[in-house]
Amino acid sequence: MMVFMIRILGLLMVMVVGCGSDKDSPTGIDNRDLLIWTTTYDGGEIKEEYQYYLNTSNNKRVRDGWYNSYSRDGNYKEVGIYKDDKKEGKWVLYYNSGEVLREENFVNGKKEGKEVGYDINGNINYELIYKDGECVEGCV
Repeated sequence: MMVFMIRILGLLMVMVVGCGSDKDSPTGIDNRDLLIWTTTYDGGEIKEEYQYYLNTSNNKRVRDGWYNSYSRDGNYKEVGIYKDDKKEGKWVLYYNSGEVLREENFVNGKKEGKEVGYDINGNINYELIYKDGECVEGCV
């Protein structure tokens, strides 16, 4: 029930933000319009959704903005942000049950800073430090 309520709240927020336009806010130096791409499981549940713009030179989607993926039961699997098809900022990965599995940080598509892994009860399993995509502290 809680997952359902969170999904409804999220949809309402998207509807309120999106009022008045069929596209999302422009982004980047080219002032590109952001669109939303959604894929579903066979049963119709949302599997993945993200913001993107079309690369005009090859007509391919370029992820740019928020990204969410979901398990079949509607819990988050992965949440983060893309900038020009590269992971950027904080990303959170989840167990199928909805608890946080791992928190990571990215700069220009490479891991940067602290990564923290958790067990199913929320206790810290490990902490790693990354610099320019390479593990520099706590590595095994």
